[in-house]
Amino acid sequence: MKKRILCMSFLSLLLMTACDSEDEMTFDEEFKVSIEEEPVQLAVENGGLLLSFYPSGLVYYGLNEYIDNYDIPFEQTDEDQDYTEYQDYTVAFDEETDLFTVTIEEGVYELEMLGPRVFWDEENSMNITSNRAFINE
Repeated sequence: MKKRILCMSFLSLLLMTACDSEDEMTFDEEFKVSIEEEPVQLAVENGGLLLSFYPSGLVYYGLNEYIDNYDIPFEQTDEDQDYTEYQDYTVAFDEETDLFTVTIEEGVYELEMLGPRVFWDEENSMNITSNRAFINE
């Protein structure tokens, strides 16, 4: 009888743990819920708007006419259009390395978080700022 009670207790605990795990949202899911209230915009320091995250997708505005000098996965905007839209993207944040990553089909863009609204693009030596904090420390 004790074995049966012990076994049932273990199975109950296992089931409760599995249910709790399913309720937890990933960083990507939490981020996309948060932008429904207020979009996140990333700008190059002293250089203008770079990326905007909206519920409908990600918008890349381009860096400038010297795009070949930068290593980023986003496509340069067409001459007749001021931006490029991406509907399919994911974001992640690694708390150990403080890396915020944006993944699109063309590649991955990594930014190191320096503060709640300040990021560093190591690959291109650029400071990136955000219009609001979106990573809980």
